[in-house]
Amino acid sequence: MAGAQWALLVHPTTVTVAIDQLEKGGLVIRVPHPSDRRTILAQLTPAGQELTERATVSLSEIGFCLHGISATTATRVTADLRKVREALGDLG
Repeated sequence: MAGAQWALLVHPTTVTVAIDQLEKGGLVIRVPHPSDRRTILAQLTPAGQELTERATVSLSEIGFCLHGISATTATRVTADLRKVREALGDLG
């Protein structure tokens, strides 16, 4: 998702450590924010995008490890999480 912004509910230091590791693995690069000089963005590399796509397929194939969750519950939880993401400005 090019240009997507995400709200992470973790301490900034945790994000920095995670991005450091992803960068060392060649999965992300740091890029300057287009309009805020104080902000650095993490962008997936082609290798990172490929890994993300493979992981998504793998998780989907195993039902995201939510065995025993009914379709009704899954639909309700998905709708509720969408509302949370919209409130955070995560979805356009």
